[in-house]
Amino acid sequence: MPLLLLATMLFVVSYPVKGASLEIPAETAYLEPNHGDARVSREGGIVGWASSSTSIQWYGKAREAGTVDVRLRIKGNDDGEATLLFQIGRKTTQRAIKIKQSEETMVAFDSFPIPSTGYHAFRLSRVDLQKNNPPSMDILKLELSGENASNMHFNLKPRRNAASIHLAYPVRNDMGVAAFYCEMTALEDPVHSYYMACGWHRGYFGMQVNSPSERRIIFSVWDRGNEPTDPSKVENEDRVKLIKKGDGVFTGRFGNEGTGGHSHLKYPWKTDSLQKFLVTAKPKDETHTV
Repeated sequence: MPLLLLATMLFVVSYPVKGASLEIPAETAYLEPNHGDARVSREGGIVGWASSSTSIQWYGKAREAGTVDVRLRIKGNDDGEATLLFQIGRKTTQRAIKIKQSEETMVAFDSFPIPSTGYHAFRLSRVDLQKNNPPSMDILKLELSGENASNMHFNLKPRRNAASIHLAYPVRNDMGVAAFYCEMTALEDPVHSYYMACGWHRGYFGMQVNSPSERRIIFSVWDRGNEPTDPSKVENEDRVKLIKKGDGVFTGRFGNEGTGGHSHLKYPWKTDSLQKFLVTAKPKDETHTV
């Protein structure tokens, strides 16, 4: 049977005290369009950024319209000059800076209007005149200040994925359901996307884009209990156990997001093509389900 894995996501968000500054770690940003033009590090932020063809973007939600003051902390990897462009909405501000190897610098941009409530992109790019071997830098953090900084909401954890969205429907306890069948068509397929067809309290079944050349069907079930990280700490009677598997299906144990049993089948599913999923559950005794 194919596979899917979708972990529960916990977000740390920030609403600073009114008038205070808000620091957004660089490692929570996205590299667009080429994520390989720099390295994202939990310890060092955006590391080794030298490309003028790839921008760095943060996304934040405004509870109110207003203005914010923008500053950026960087660290040089080379000696040289660079020109940075920061954009929020229709306003852009350009700054020419000098950087030195291993030296941190705070770059101050203008005040920017936040014209409306809702989500906004905070975009940093380079417009270097030095086309050959432009100096590399690390982006450490984005800092917002001013009265409207207290109305901004950012995810401060460096997750590289998006929040999961679930459509649920009620089932009466006396319905005697033996199987769930769902059909699903993916309209887009960015790398790392996961589409859950059938999910429940402790399991998921769906399809995933693992790389530009690999796709999978994923089926995963969590162990009984609440062990968060280490499968070896789960008692044998609480573990998910493999009954059987089909040809080409990989199975194994997982941890670090709860523990359980994972399976996947490499399968070249396509966008705009209907995929069909069936999950069955049959009680074996009072404490086990197949």
